[in-house]
Amino acid sequence: MRRPRPWLAALVLLACVPAAFSAAYNARPKLIVVIVIDQFRGDYLERYRDQFGDGGFRTFLERGAYFTDCNYDYANTRTGPGHATLFTGTYTSGHGIVANEWWDPLKKKRVTSVQDDATKLVGVTSTAPGASPHNLMSDTLGDELKLATGGKSRVFAISLKDRASVLPTGFSGDAAYWIDAKSGAWITSTYYRSDLPEWARNFNGSHRTDKYWNREWKDSEGNVLGSTAPRKSKDGNPAGFYEVIGSTPFANDYQFEFAKELILYEKLGAGPATDLLTISLSANDILGHRVGPDSPAMRAMALELDRQLAEFIAFLGHQVGLANIWMALSADHGIAPLPDFAKTLRLPAANLNDDDLRRQINSLLSKKYAKAADYVLDLDYPLA
Repeated sequence: MRRPRPWLAALVLLACVPAAFSAAYNARPKLIVVIVIDQFRGDYLERYRDQFGDGGFRTFLERGAYFTDCNYDYANTRTGPGHATLFTGTYTSGHGIVANEWWDPLKKKRVTSVQDDATKLVGVTSTAPGASPHNLMSDTLGDELKLATGGKSRVFAISLKDRASVLPTGFSGDAAYWIDAKSGAWITSTYYRSDLPEWARNFNGSHRTDKYWNREWKDSEGNVLGSTAPRKSKDGNPAGFYEVIGSTPFANDYQFEFAKELILYEKLGAGPATDLLTISLSANDILGHRVGPDSPAMRAMALELDRQLAEFIAFLGHQVGLANIWMALSADHGIAPLPDFAKTLRLPAANLNDDDLRRQINSLLSKKYAKAADYVLDLDYPLA
Protein backbone atom coordinates (compact mmCIF):
# COMPACT_ATOMS: atom_id res chain seq x y z
CA MET A 1 0.00 0.00 0.00
CA ARG A 2 1.33 3.40 -0.90
CA ARG A 3 1.97 5.53 2.15
CA PRO A 4 0.12 8.89 2.10
CA ARG A 5 2.42 11.71 1.11
CA PRO A 6 2.68 14.44 3.76
CA TRP A 7 3.27 16.88 0.91
CA LEU A 8 3.48 20.61 1.20
CA ALA A 9 3.21 23.59 -1.09
CA ALA A 10 5.51 26.57 -1.25
CA LEU A 11 4.00 29.90 -2.20
CA VAL A 12 5.72 33.14 -3.05
CA LEU A 13 4.18 36.59 -3.03
CA LEU A 14 5.98 39.26 -5.01
CA ALA A 15 4.52 42.50 -3.67
CA CYS A 16 7.37 44.63 -4.93
CA VAL A 17 8.60 46.36 -8.06
CA PRO A 18 8.93 44.11 -11.14
CA ALA A 19 11.37 41.28 -10.49
CA ALA A 20 13.61 42.27 -13.41
CA PHE A 21 14.45 45.50 -11.61
CA SER A 22 14.61 44.13 -8.07
CA ALA A 23 17.92 43.55 -6.36
CA ALA A 24 19.43 43.28 -2.92
CA TYR A 25 22.16 45.70 -3.99
CA ASN A 26 19.88 48.72 -4.30
CA ALA A 27 17.58 47.79 -1.39
CA ARG A 28 14.72 46.63 -3.60
CA PRO A 29 13.04 44.83 -1.96
CA LYS A 30 13.75 46.42 1.39
CA LEU A 31 12.60 43.38 3.36
CA ILE A 32 12.12 39.69 2.64
CA VAL A 33 9.83 37.82 5.05
CA VAL A 34 9.76 34.02 4.94
CA ILE A 35 7.04 32.35 6.98
CA VAL A 36 7.50 28.64 7.62
CA ILE A 37 4.55 26.83 9.20
CA ASP A 38 5.84 23.77 11.01
CA GLN A 39 3.97 20.61 9.91
CA PHE A 40 1.58 22.47 7.59
CA ARG A 41 0.35 20.12 4.87
CA GLY A 42 -0.06 21.70 1.46
CA ASP A 43 -3.55 20.31 1.05
CA TYR A 44 -4.75 22.38 4.02
CA LEU A 45 -4.72 25.36 1.66
CA GLU A 46 -7.36 23.77 -0.54
CA ARG A 47 -9.16 21.89 2.22
CA TYR A 48 -9.97 25.12 4.06
CA ARG A 49 -9.76 27.60 1.19
CA ASP A 50 -13.46 28.43 1.15
CA GLN A 51 -13.27 29.24 4.87
CA PHE A 52 -10.33 31.65 4.67
CA GLY A 53 -10.97 35.35 5.00
CA ASP A 54 -9.32 38.17 3.09
CA GLY A 55 -5.74 39.21 3.69
CA GLY A 56 -4.31 35.99 5.11
CA PHE A 57 -3.69 32.83 3.13
CA ARG A 58 -5.68 34.31 0.24
CA THR A 59 -3.00 36.97 -0.15
CA PHE A 60 -0.58 34.21 -1.13
CA LEU A 61 -3.09 32.09 -3.06
CA GLU A 62 -4.54 34.90 -5.15
CA ARG A 63 -1.65 37.38 -5.45
CA GLY A 64 1.37 35.11 -5.40
CA ALA A 65 3.05 32.38 -7.39
CA TYR A 66 1.56 29.14 -6.07
CA PHE A 67 3.76 26.04 -6.44
CA THR A 68 1.37 23.14 -5.85
CA ASP A 69 3.84 20.34 -6.58
CA CYS A 70 6.74 21.54 -4.46
CA ASN A 71 7.81 18.49 -2.45
CA TYR A 72 10.77 17.32 -0.41
CA ASP A 73 12.35 14.49 -2.36
CA TYR A 74 13.38 12.47 0.68
CA ALA A 75 11.79 10.31 3.36
CA ASN A 76 11.35 10.99 7.06
CA THR A 77 10.90 14.74 6.84
CA ARG A 78 11.55 16.59 10.08
CA THR A 79 11.84 20.14 11.38
CA GLY A 80 15.63 20.45 11.34
CA PRO A 81 16.29 18.93 7.91
CA GLY A 82 13.28 20.75 6.45
CA HIS A 83 14.46 24.18 7.54
CA ALA A 84 18.00 23.42 6.41
CA THR A 85 16.73 22.33 2.99
CA LEU A 86 14.48 25.38 2.58
CA PHE A 87 17.26 27.85 3.25
CA THR A 88 20.27 26.12 1.69
CA GLY A 89 18.54 24.73 -1.40
CA THR A 90 20.13 21.32 -0.89
CA TYR A 91 19.29 18.05 0.82
CA THR A 92 21.01 16.33 3.73
CA SER A 93 23.84 15.14 1.48
CA GLY A 94 24.66 18.81 1.03
CA HIS A 95 23.67 20.49 4.30
CA GLY A 96 24.41 17.62 6.69
CA ILE A 97 21.35 17.94 8.95
CA VAL A 98 20.12 14.34 8.98
CA ALA A 99 17.49 14.73 11.72
CA ASN A 100 16.38 16.93 14.59
CA GLU A 101 18.74 14.99 16.84
CA TRP A 102 21.02 11.99 16.59
CA TRP A 103 23.14 9.63 18.64
CA ASP A 104 26.63 10.90 19.42
CA PRO A 105 28.87 7.82 19.83
CA LEU A 106 31.53 9.80 21.67
CA LYS A 107 29.16 11.41 24.17
CA LYS A 108 27.00 8.25 24.27
CA LYS A 109 23.79 10.25 24.18
CA ARG A 110 21.46 12.07 21.84
CA VAL A 111 22.47 15.53 20.71
CA THR A 112 20.36 18.02 18.80
CA SER A 113 21.12 19.28 15.33
CA VAL A 114 22.05 22.73 16.65
CA GLN A 115 23.41 21.96 20.11
CA ASP A 116 26.83 23.55 20.54
CA ASP A 117 28.76 22.90 23.76
CA ALA A 118 31.11 25.77 22.89
CA THR A 119 28.28 28.27 23.35
CA LYS A 120 25.92 29.25 26.15
CA LEU A 121 22.30 30.34 26.29
CA VAL A 122 21.60 34.05 26.53
CA GLY A 123 18.52 35.47 28.21
CA VAL A 124 17.94 32.71 30.76
CA THR A 125 19.88 31.27 33.67
CA SER A 126 20.77 27.77 32.54
CA THR A 127 23.64 25.31 32.46
CA ALA A 128 22.39 23.83 29.18
CA PRO A 129 24.58 24.36 26.12
CA GLY A 130 23.76 27.04 23.61
CA ALA A 131 23.04 26.55 19.93
CA SER A 132 24.67 27.41 16.63
CA PRO A 133 24.71 26.32 12.97
CA HIS A 134 28.05 24.51 13.47
CA ASN A 135 26.64 21.24 12.07
CA LEU A 136 25.39 22.94 8.90
CA MET A 137 27.55 22.16 5.85
CA SER A 138 26.04 24.65 3.37
CA ASP A 139 25.48 28.36 3.49
CA THR A 140 21.98 29.78 3.53
CA LEU A 141 19.91 32.42 1.77
CA GLY A 142 20.81 34.83 4.56
CA ASP A 143 24.51 34.08 4.18
CA GLU A 144 24.36 34.77 0.45
CA LEU A 145 22.44 37.98 1.11
CA LYS A 146 25.14 39.08 3.53
CA LEU A 147 27.85 38.27 0.98
CA ALA A 148 26.02 40.08 -1.82
CA THR A 149 25.64 43.28 0.18
CA GLY A 150 28.99 43.32 1.96
CA GLY A 151 27.33 42.56 5.28
CA LYS A 152 24.87 45.47 5.06
CA SER A 153 21.79 43.23 5.02
CA ARG A 154 20.44 42.20 8.40
CA VAL A 155 19.26 38.64 8.92
CA PHE A 156 17.06 37.43 11.78
CA ALA A 157 14.91 34.39 12.55
CA ILE A 158 12.46 33.52 15.31
CA SER A 159 10.69 30.34 16.36
CA LEU A 160 9.58 28.57 19.51
CA LYS A 161 12.24 25.95 18.66
CA ASP A 162 15.98 26.58 18.48
CA ARG A 163 16.57 24.48 15.36
CA ALA A 164 13.79 26.24 13.46
CA SER A 165 15.47 29.57 14.18
CA VAL A 166 19.19 28.73 14.04
CA LEU A 167 19.22 26.78 10.78
CA PRO A 168 17.36 29.40 8.68
CA THR A 169 19.59 32.17 10.03
CA GLY A 170 22.78 30.50 8.84
CA PHE A 171 26.32 31.36 9.85
CA SER A 172 26.32 35.12 9.40
CA GLY A 173 22.87 35.98 10.75
CA ASP A 174 22.54 38.86 13.19
CA ALA A 175 20.48 36.80 15.64
CA ALA A 176 18.30 33.74 16.01
CA TYR A 177 15.69 33.86 18.77
CA TRP A 178 13.67 31.04 20.32
CA ILE A 179 11.95 30.54 23.67
CA ASP A 180 12.88 29.03 26.99
CA ALA A 181 10.40 26.15 27.11
CA LYS A 182 9.56 26.65 30.77
CA SER A 183 9.03 30.39 31.02
CA GLY A 184 8.38 31.34 27.41
CA ALA A 185 11.07 34.04 27.59
CA TRP A 186 12.87 34.78 24.34
CA ILE A 187 16.49 33.65 24.33
CA THR A 188 19.45 33.28 21.99
CA SER A 189 23.02 31.98 22.11
CA THR A 190 26.47 33.45 22.66
CA TYR A 191 27.17 32.41 19.07
CA TYR A 192 25.24 35.55 18.08
CA ARG A 193 25.70 37.92 20.99
CA SER A 194 26.69 38.05 24.66
CA ASP A 195 23.45 39.67 25.84
CA LEU A 196 19.92 40.24 24.63
CA PRO A 197 19.31 43.65 23.05
CA GLU A 198 17.50 46.12 25.30
CA TRP A 199 14.22 45.79 23.41
CA ALA A 200 14.20 42.00 23.85
CA ARG A 201 15.06 42.33 27.57
CA ASN A 202 12.18 44.77 27.93
CA PHE A 203 9.88 42.39 26.07
CA ASN A 204 10.70 39.56 28.48
CA GLY A 205 10.64 41.89 31.48
CA SER A 206 7.12 43.09 30.70
CA HIS A 207 5.76 39.57 31.32
CA ARG A 208 4.08 39.28 27.93
CA THR A 209 3.45 35.57 28.56
CA ASP A 210 1.05 36.23 31.44
CA LYS A 211 -1.91 37.07 29.23
CA TYR A 212 -1.72 33.72 27.46
CA TRP A 213 -2.23 31.65 30.63
CA ASN A 214 -5.66 30.61 31.98
CA ARG A 215 -7.42 31.07 28.67
CA GLU A 216 -9.83 28.87 26.74
CA TRP A 217 -9.28 28.23 23.06
CA LYS A 218 -12.62 28.16 21.26
CA ASP A 219 -13.51 27.61 17.62
CA SER A 220 -15.79 29.87 15.61
CA GLU A 221 -18.83 27.99 16.95
CA GLY A 222 -17.82 28.53 20.54
CA ASN A 223 -16.66 24.96 21.18
CA VAL A 224 -13.79 24.74 23.67
CA LEU A 225 -10.82 23.06 21.99
CA GLY A 226 -8.20 23.60 24.66
CA SER A 227 -7.19 25.41 27.79
CA THR A 228 -4.02 27.07 28.97
CA ALA A 229 -4.80 26.59 32.65
CA PRO A 230 -1.67 25.51 34.56
CA ARG A 231 -1.24 21.75 34.84
CA LYS A 232 1.30 19.10 35.70
CA SER A 233 3.65 17.38 33.28
CA LYS A 234 4.02 13.61 33.17
CA ASP A 235 6.91 13.89 35.61
CA GLY A 236 4.70 15.67 38.14
CA ASN A 237 6.33 19.08 37.75
CA PRO A 238 4.41 22.15 36.58
CA ALA A 239 4.14 22.17 32.79
CA GLY A 240 5.86 25.09 31.09
CA PHE A 241 4.84 27.63 28.45
CA TYR A 242 5.87 25.44 25.51
CA GLU A 243 3.92 22.42 26.73
CA VAL A 244 0.73 24.21 27.75
CA ILE A 245 0.44 27.17 25.37
CA GLY A 246 2.59 25.88 22.50
CA SER A 247 -0.18 23.76 20.99
CA THR A 248 -2.71 26.62 20.84
CA PRO A 249 -3.12 29.61 18.49
CA PHE A 250 -1.98 31.80 21.39
CA ALA A 251 1.58 30.62 20.67
CA ASN A 252 1.37 32.09 17.16
CA ASP A 253 0.01 35.33 18.61
CA TYR A 254 3.02 35.41 20.91
CA GLN A 255 5.46 34.85 18.04
CA PHE A 256 3.91 37.55 15.88
CA GLU A 257 3.99 39.91 18.86
CA PHE A 258 7.73 39.36 19.20
CA ALA A 259 8.25 39.60 15.43
CA LYS A 260 6.59 43.03 15.36
CA GLU A 261 8.87 44.27 18.13
CA LEU A 262 11.90 42.95 16.28
CA ILE A 263 10.90 44.71 13.07
CA LEU A 264 10.27 47.97 14.89
CA TYR A 265 13.35 48.10 17.08
CA GLU A 266 15.82 46.61 14.60
CA LYS A 267 14.32 48.87 11.91
CA LEU A 268 14.06 46.06 9.38
CA GLY A 269 13.34 47.28 5.89
CA ALA A 270 14.77 50.72 6.65
CA GLY A 271 18.46 50.05 6.02
CA PRO A 272 20.70 50.52 2.98
CA ALA A 273 20.20 46.93 1.76
CA THR A 274 17.63 44.15 1.72
CA ASP A 275 16.91 42.61 5.13
CA LEU A 276 15.65 39.08 5.81
CA LEU A 277 13.31 37.85 8.55
CA THR A 278 12.26 34.22 8.95
CA ILE A 279 9.33 33.37 11.19
CA SER A 280 8.88 29.65 11.85
CA LEU A 281 5.51 29.05 13.49
CA SER A 282 5.73 26.03 15.79
CA ALA A 283 2.21 25.71 17.23
CA ASN A 284 0.81 23.81 14.26
CA ASP A 285 3.42 21.09 14.73
CA ILE A 286 3.04 20.80 18.50
CA LEU A 287 -0.72 20.39 18.11
CA GLY A 288 -0.45 18.12 15.06
CA HIS A 289 1.65 15.53 16.87
CA ARG A 290 -1.11 15.30 19.46
CA VAL A 291 -4.26 15.26 17.34
CA GLY A 292 -3.21 14.54 13.75
CA PRO A 293 -4.13 16.35 10.53
CA ASP A 294 -7.82 15.43 10.48
CA SER A 295 -8.83 16.80 13.87
CA PRO A 296 -11.32 19.67 14.21
CA ALA A 297 -8.65 21.37 16.32
CA MET A 298 -6.28 21.38 13.33
CA ARG A 299 -8.93 23.03 11.19
CA ALA A 300 -9.50 25.66 13.88
CA MET A 301 -5.73 26.24 14.13
CA ALA A 302 -5.51 26.85 10.37
CA LEU A 303 -8.42 29.32 10.45
CA GLU A 304 -6.93 31.17 13.41
CA LEU A 305 -3.60 31.35 11.60
CA ASP A 306 -5.39 32.80 8.57
CA ARG A 307 -6.59 35.66 10.76
CA GLN A 308 -3.17 36.10 12.37
CA LEU A 309 -1.44 36.23 8.98
CA ALA A 310 -3.88 38.88 7.79
CA GLU A 311 -3.12 41.02 10.84
CA PHE A 312 0.63 40.59 10.43
CA ILE A 313 0.56 41.42 6.72
CA ALA A 314 -1.44 44.55 7.53
CA PHE A 315 1.24 45.48 10.09
CA LEU A 316 3.97 45.00 7.48
CA GLY A 317 2.06 47.17 5.05
CA HIS A 318 1.78 49.95 7.60
CA GLN A 319 5.34 49.68 8.90
CA VAL A 320 7.38 48.96 5.77
CA GLY A 321 4.93 49.13 2.87
CA LEU A 322 3.97 46.02 0.92
CA ALA A 323 5.50 47.54 -2.21
CA ASN A 324 8.87 47.15 -0.46
CA ILE A 325 8.40 43.55 0.69
CA TRP A 326 8.75 40.09 -0.77
CA MET A 327 7.03 37.32 1.18
CA ALA A 328 7.29 33.56 0.92
CA LEU A 329 5.20 30.92 2.66
CA SER A 330 6.17 27.27 3.02
CA ALA A 331 6.46 24.39 5.49
CA ASP A 332 9.30 22.26 6.77
CA HIS A 333 7.27 19.04 6.56
CA GLY A 334 3.73 17.70 6.60
CA ILE A 335 2.15 14.79 8.46
CA ALA A 336 0.47 11.53 7.51
CA PRO A 337 -2.94 10.56 8.94
CA LEU A 338 -2.79 9.11 12.42
CA PRO A 339 -3.16 5.31 12.61
CA ASP A 340 -6.36 5.62 14.66
CA PHE A 341 -7.95 7.72 11.93
CA ALA A 342 -6.68 5.45 9.16
CA LYS A 343 -8.27 2.46 10.93
CA THR A 344 -11.68 4.15 10.77
CA LEU A 345 -11.33 3.88 6.98
CA ARG A 346 -10.44 0.17 7.29
CA LEU A 347 -6.82 0.84 6.39
CA PRO A 348 -4.26 -1.41 8.14
CA ALA A 349 -2.49 0.81 10.66
CA ALA A 350 -0.91 0.55 14.09
CA ASN A 351 0.98 2.65 16.61
CA LEU A 352 4.56 1.77 17.48
CA ASN A 353 6.29 2.36 20.78
CA ASP A 354 9.98 2.99 20.21
CA ASP A 355 11.01 1.58 23.60
CA ASP A 356 9.08 -1.63 22.97
CA LEU A 357 10.51 -1.85 19.46
CA ARG A 358 14.07 -1.36 20.74
CA ARG A 359 13.58 -4.12 23.33
CA GLN A 360 12.21 -6.49 20.70
CA ILE A 361 15.17 -5.84 18.40
CA ASN A 362 17.65 -6.39 21.24
CA SER A 363 15.89 -9.59 22.24
CA LEU A 364 16.08 -10.97 18.71
CA LEU A 365 19.73 -9.99 18.31
CA SER A 366 20.59 -11.49 21.71
CA LYS A 367 19.07 -14.80 20.62
CA LYS A 368 20.79 -14.69 17.23
CA TYR A 369 24.23 -14.04 18.68
CA ALA A 370 23.67 -16.09 21.86
CA LYS A 371 24.70 -13.17 24.01
CA ALA A 372 22.38 -10.83 25.87
CA ALA A 373 23.27 -7.21 25.24
CA ASP A 374 21.86 -3.84 24.30
CA TYR A 375 22.85 -3.97 20.65
CA VAL A 376 20.56 -1.03 19.87
CA LEU A 377 20.93 1.82 22.35
CA ASP A 378 18.53 4.22 20.68
CA LEU A 379 16.40 4.44 17.57
CA ASP A 380 14.25 6.81 15.61
CA TYR A 381 11.63 6.03 12.99
CA PRO A 382 9.55 8.17 10.61
CA LEU A 383 6.61 10.06 12.07
CA ALA A 384 5.73 12.41 9.22
